[in-house]
Amino acid sequence: LVSVPGSASSDTRPRTSNLADPVHSCTGSADFKTTWWKVTPATSGALEVRAQGRRYDAFGNYGIILSAYPAATAASRTTELACVAMAKDTLVGIDAFIRFPVTAGVTYAVEVSAPGNAAQDGGFTGLSFNLLAGVPALSVTPATAQVSAGGGPVTFQVGASNIPNTAVRWQISPAVGTISAEGVYTPPAAVASGTQITVTATSFAVPSLKATATITVGSATPVISRAGIISAASFQAGGGVAPGQILTVFGTGLGGPAVAGATFSADGKFLATAAGGTQVLFDGVAAPMVFSYTGQISAIAPYEIAGKATTSVQLVYNGVASNAVSVPVVAAAPALFTAAASGTGQAAIYNHDGLPNSQFAEPVGQVIALYGTGEGQTVPAGVTGALALSVYPKPVSPATVTIGGKNAPVLYQGAVPTAVAGLFQVNVAIPADVTPGPAVPVVVTVNGVASRSDVTMAVMEPDPTRVGRIAYFNNGSTPVTISAFQPGASAPAGTFTVAAGVNNFLGSAATVGNTWGVLVGTGAQRVVGNVCVWNGTPSGNTAPYWQCTGSAGQPFPR
Repeated sequence: LVSVPGSASSDTRPRTSNLADPVHSCTGSADFKTTWWKVTPATSGALEVRAQGRRYDAFGNYGIILSAYPAATAASRTTELACVAMAKDTLVGIDAFIRFPVTAGVTYAVEVSAPGNAAQDGGFTGLSFNLLAGVPALSVTPATAQVSAGGGPVTFQVGASNIPNTAVRWQISPAVGTISAEGVYTPPAAVASGTQITVTATSFAVPSLKATATITVGSATPVISRAGIISAASFQAGGGVAPGQILTVFGTGLGGPAVAGATFSADGKFLATAAGGTQVLFDGVAAPMVFSYTGQISAIAPYEIAGKATTSVQLVYNGVASNAVSVPVVAAAPALFTAAASGTGQAAIYNHDGLPNSQFAEPVGQVIALYGTGEGQTVPAGVTGALALSVYPKPVSPATVTIGGKNAPVLYQGAVPTAVAGLFQVNVAIPADVTPGPAVPVVVTVNGVASRSDVTMAVMEPDPTRVGRIAYFNNGSTPVTISAFQPGASAPAGTFTVAAGVNNFLGSAATVGNTWGVLVGTGAQRVVGNVCVWNGTPSGNTAPYWQCTGSAGQPFPR
């Protein structure tokens, strides 16, 4: 027990440790050769304890660890008031010191420890106890701050007085965003809702001394523009928005950091009007949502805007509203979806046999299915967000289609079965006088408005150099029946059966070209040039042929 001011000394080499010794924050362990002093200051203030830890085997420090605790009970010594560790060395002798606030008449415990437990660890230890007028204090500025998710950083600064070492450890709770060792807080890219975070600075010299600040992270204010509201099919802006048109909206703060997809109503009949906390309003009417993301969303213009000159578009993310943008309303703005979702190039087309036209060319005379949006109001009138489950509305203004500049007969136009209102399908036959090629323009026109002219399809050209019989290798376990069809014909030109594991040829009366159709069993009719391999110079057989492979269960693996 020492007085204040006062001093004490001891040779700590023969000291031992106690299982009840506390773990030090400045070393992460309870350490060794622990020696305790108790001190009761007569007045309140800041108690400064300085300690020398000199080695006996060489000049320098033995690695003294100095810490302070309340002294009422051993259990109270889990509350560390201050801690400092000086490294062991043989060149210099530097004093260790701590400073912490004390109350008059209260007893405190000061502990000296060594980092090692060898015979020469520990050594001469001299302590001095002095009461200073100033009380250690710590503060953080700014005390409060508000930022938006994805916004710029906030730098916190610490104010320290009567503390020998002004360094602090920064922490945040909850762990939303990050804070650097220098006190720079960076908010996350997005938050689900407004979040309040406590920023804590803890003194290294006086671990019991802490200061806090509060920062509120809110959802970033969404920002949209007229130029950022475009067709989800053509990716073109301008011309206005049509009722039921599927749109893509670009901007900032539009959704969360991960893509949130579409959801459906409880009865499965409607597309939901929210995705990941994002809604898009057209004159206050919530639009069906396809997906949302921080910089891009997709929604479907409500049919309620039909007949209006303009509509006010506003986005809301997690309750935070964007600016409002006025957009013209048009009767139709047709556009075809493309295979690469780029707005241009190969269209998203399915051939008559269900194969994608982006991979398999289709000959003239066959029927293809085109998919687009922007056809405008329908008959019966479109219902916002409704799925086409039993009624398939068609455009009020019938669509026309040209392929390679030639009028293509329209066999069907209307909703896509089971899909949401706003996605429309047009089935057309490829005109016989179309010039074939890998990139033939396809244009759909509704109410006098044409889609992009740089959307294309692959039309197969008849190849007179590739005419021969069909050789079908049945690798299945049951026989299959093969039929060959001239382009556009409903009756086969020839039929034969191939036993399991057998390779066969269609008779010479039915030699086929690359645009002919081939049917295995009762499956879908395919184009020979798409699903069979040409063998123009067969070994041991002078007749060229198309080599097809498959089985009854999988007629055309290609």
